[in-house]
Amino acid sequence: GRTLAMRAAPMKKADGATLARARLGLVTRDVASQVARGFAGGVEVTDPGDNKEAAAGDVIVKVGDMPVRTTDDLGRWLEGAAPDGEVAALVLRPDKAGGAPASHEKRNINLKLRRG
Repeated sequence: GRTLAMRAAPMKKADGATLARARLGLVTRDVASQVARGFAGGVEVTDPGDNKEAAAGDVIVKVGDMPVRTTDDLGRWLEGAAPDGEVAALVLRPDKAGGAPASHEKRNINLKLRRG
């Protein structure tokens, strides 16, 4: 007889933006670092969905104890997060005039997690 070997294809991990939409209800995008202004990067909320404490324009720079510089960082944190509940996040919130993220106000908010 013949032996047939089969290998399962590795599962592709969901990207951070997809996980943020599924687990937090947020539409996000990466914000480039601005080294000259002391800003290491973050994830901008373009649509807060039903997460009442988040606002469009917020830049997420930390979830729990983990720094967030890209949507992939956020995705890595979300992959290990509890299926529901809340997580503390540090965001930079723009003032009415806008401006660079380095000049935004730091604000602690809670983000609601949901089952993905």
